[in-house]
Amino acid sequence: MNKLIEEKRYDDVIKVFEHGTQRGFSTTSGRAFPTDVVMLAIEGLYRQVEEIDIFEKNRVFYFFIEYQRIFG
Repeated sequence: MNKLIEEKRYDDVIKVFEHGTQRGFSTTSGRAFPTDVVMLAIEGLYRQVEEIDIFEKNRVFYFFIEYQRIFG
């Protein structure tokens, strides 16, 4: 995912994250999602919204709400 961010392939970052959430992540900490993966997904969404309209920004807002619900 780091490489995708570096190459500005933000849509692919989100696709990778969504694929991982469907298959499930394996973490040693026992958390549902690895923190670094979540942060890269957030960065991908943030970079996307710099270039898009207000309706798409709601997608990021709801992602943050879900993140807060999971990680509290």
